[in-house]
Amino acid sequence: MFDTVILGRSCPGKEYDQYEPMLRMKVYEAQQICREKKFPLLIIVSGLESTGRGQVMNKITEWMDEKFLTNHVFWRETDEQRERPLEWRFWRCLPGKGETALFFDGWYGTLLHRYCTGEIGQSEYYSLVNEFKGLEDSLALSGMIIVKLWLHLDKKTYEKRLQQRIDTLNIHHLAPLRKKGAELYDTLVDAAAEAITLSDRTNAPWNIIDAKDENFRNLAVGKAIIDTVNRALGMEIAVQAGLDVLKNEENTPCIGPDKTTPAEESAQAKASAESEASPAPRKDESSEDATKSAAGSEAGAGNEACASGPTPGSHVDWLGQPVERKGFLAKIPLNTLEVIDLSKTIDRDVYKKELKALQRELQELTFDAYTKHISSTLLFEGMDAAGKGGTIRRLLGGVDTRIARVIPISSPTDEELAHHYLWRFWRHIPGAGFVTIYDRSWYGRVLVERVEKLTPRPDWSRAYAEINHFEQQLVRNNNILLKFWLHISPDEELRRFREREQTPWKRHKITAEDWRNRGKWDQYIVAADEMFLRTSTAYAPWRIISSEDKKYARIEVLKAWRDALKKAIGKKDDKKNGEEK
Repeated sequence: MFDTVILGRSCPGKEYDQYEPMLRMKVYEAQQICREKKFPLLIIVSGLESTGRGQVMNKITEWMDEKFLTNHVFWRETDEQRERPLEWRFWRCLPGKGETALFFDGWYGTLLHRYCTGEIGQSEYYSLVNEFKGLEDSLALSGMIIVKLWLHLDKKTYEKRLQQRIDTLNIHHLAPLRKKGAELYDTLVDAAAEAITLSDRTNAPWNIIDAKDENFRNLAVGKAIIDTVNRALGMEIAVQAGLDVLKNEENTPCIGPDKTTPAEESAQAKASAESEASPAPRKDESSEDATKSAAGSEAGAGNEACASGPTPGSHVDWLGQPVERKGFLAKIPLNTLEVIDLSKTIDRDVYKKELKALQRELQELTFDAYTKHISSTLLFEGMDAAGKGGTIRRLLGGVDTRIARVIPISSPTDEELAHHYLWRFWRHIPGAGFVTIYDRSWYGRVLVERVEKLTPRPDWSRAYAEINHFEQQLVRNNNILLKFWLHISPDEELRRFREREQTPWKRHKITAEDWRNRGKWDQYIVAADEMFLRTSTAYAPWRIISSEDKKYARIEVLKAWRDALKKAIGKKDDKKNGEEK
């Protein structure tokens, strides 16, 4: 690859002084456009030693508005970083909407020098490069503009500069990780060529820059930033135009034998609005109660419309359209959750005995896992009132609270909304030996955000692959990942809602939003079914557990974690014994 690159080019000082101010303004304007349009801008400055990567970062900082720019260097690995997946250190530093981040070497420098110094083999190197290519695709598709710069030198110039640094005692400027590979020019260049070939994509292109002449290098860097931003903005406009067309098509009503025309829908909507404007009170309620019911201010009256839940025999398809199931067809399951046996129970006395035994066992196993640096990540999903909170409390009864924490997931904050949706979950990944329990999780992207239309279809459709990639990183890093879906019937959910209303210390658990969600039960079931299909993998399978009887569900969850801990600890011990032999 680098054989075809023209090296040795230069720019005289007078020409540089003429062009640099104009280029500087263009780079500044590119940053400001990204800020105005709320696009995150990530610039990765990578390349060979002695190419002036640090000088380039300083120059970019000088050209841009540094109030909205941060610099990150990853050459010194901390204990905190070693205890987590490799991607964790990068995710925490990604820029938010309208922000700019400079990564010194980024993930490529780390991979290159690990490979060249023998820390990882060729197959693992290629695998990691492909994984980071997938990360870049995900970030770019979510709106991030990625500028990738590779600063290059010919072999003769590289060796001369390296020797100069050694002679002038500047070798300490080389990162410890790179000192072994500092003289491996051919190996570095070959490995870099492979990485660049594999990861050069339209949405995250590489810019190979001749770094022999400082003036030429700086101008080339500025031009690369400007060109990449302009290209990304042009692509964004085209994509957005396509999305607008798609959105218009989705909002166009279908006309068929059982569909209404736009005119008929308008008439029906008008009649419905007039009816709601002056509702007739029911025989069993006063006008005042009817008003409360319409406003939804009184749980018992205002939620009658949602209390019944889904209509028997009525379902929705993957587009959310109602499907009537009659006769023989009504007996055929349409989704995964329809075949779950909800009749499973456990005797109360047996439950108490098993719970105590499992909690004692978990306490020993989690401590053993902590000493062996085996982490656990547990997440809970399911319909409202499925018993997630109660199950988590029983889990914590068997864990030292100093090594475990619960992350309740609710609506994202402004800071979280400014980043990729997985960013807030990467922040809480447990360190080696620690336990993180998510009450709700990243699956909100393909559940509530899908059903409530909070996220465009292309974005939540893309999330399945992004989630699988994310979970693969967790599992590869000695992390036990357990995904639980606690399932109940609509009738049981209604009973628990009513119970919460009538119990003073449980009333805070029930809201108007919970009642409203009951009306979309079928849509959530369809979304969950596709979620199981596309994200239940060999390394992170879904565990669907009947929670009609809360006690039964709690025992099943504790057993699943116990078995997973035993298996992971056993593998760790076998590996250690094999190495000792």
